[in-house]
Amino acid sequence: MTVRVIAGLGNPGERYDGTRHNAGFAVVDALAQSEGAVWRASSRFSAHTADVVIVGKPVTLVKPQAFMNRSGQVLGELFRFHKWRPEGLLVAVDEFQIPVGAAKLSIGGSAGGHNGLADIISRIGAGFVRYRIGVGPDTKPLMDIADFVLRPFAPDENERFRSALPAFVEGLRLVVRSGPLLAMNHLNRKPNNNERNAD
Repeated sequence: MTVRVIAGLGNPGERYDGTRHNAGFAVVDALAQSEGAVWRASSRFSAHTADVVIVGKPVTLVKPQAFMNRSGQVLGELFRFHKWRPEGLLVAVDEFQIPVGAAKLSIGGSAGGHNGLADIISRIGAGFVRYRIGVGPDTKPLMDIADFVLRPFAPDENERFRSALPAFVEGLRLVVRSGPLLAMNHLNRKPNNNERNAD
């Protein structure tokens, strides 16, 4: 399995900048910036795309510009047009069950209640790679999870998240360089990548 497309999930518009739900956008933005890539607004699809070369391998970065629960519609159209294979896709997505500053790599499985992942699965299947970026609180929030992830990070959490971005980007490079299986063995064994709750 070789990753050739990296999609970050989020909600478009300034209103959602810096929210937990846009962690996927933040990670692919950081990768694009580190590679000196320029985002392009697609005239055909509701997406921003950028092309990078990682360890000699061409990779297309994608940020769907539909709301989170329609991410699969955008990616499905792109994949059909370019004849991309679903197993070549990595999706960077926020994960409430993982603490801020940590991440977990997985292949396949269910959406785990995440509407963006659910829409992608319904459109292209479940066999893609998930890079789950932790946005979970230190203590259980006194609100619905759906409302919580649409809020910004607390200042200390935002500092923790921003400090972790270089490591998240290196994780993406590792997936492209070594493949998801080897990368998973390396990334998921780190002590700070343990989830609070098992799947």
